[in-house]
Amino acid sequence: MSTIPPEMKLIYEKMKYLGQKQKVATDNLSRASIPGEGEKTIAPFKAMLSPTKVSAGSVSVTHSGHISVTSKGSHGGFKVKENFKNNEVNLAGNAISSENALMELNDAGTETYRYENAHKNIAGRMKTIYSIGSK
Repeated sequence: MSTIPPEMKLIYEKMKYLGQKQKVATDNLSRASIPGEGEKTIAPFKAMLSPTKVSAGSVSVTHSGHISVTSKGSHGGFKVKENFKNNEVNLAGNAISSENALMELNDAGTETYRYENAHKNIAGRMKTIYSIGSK
């Protein structure tokens, strides 16, 4: 039986996703001055979740509205695509916006911080529960 709650697994997957989002934004930023380059984007995290039947220990999905965390794609398990046509060409001769890349990095960093705190909160509650049972 798995003692890891589904919330912790979801937080883990979200943090993994945010790490990949930061890598994509950093890659965009590093290529912002190279002519002919296109901006890469990562699919939203919600698109990575599938409403399929999954079981985790004694927990199982009983409703189609419930989610299981299944990653798909090729960039660290997440779908990344390069956009050339959607963006206008800038002065550097490419379709990458440095400002967008910096905003993506900032947003992903802020969100990672929030999920780290949620992880610490759940881990603290689990420690409390396990220590009560051991006395």
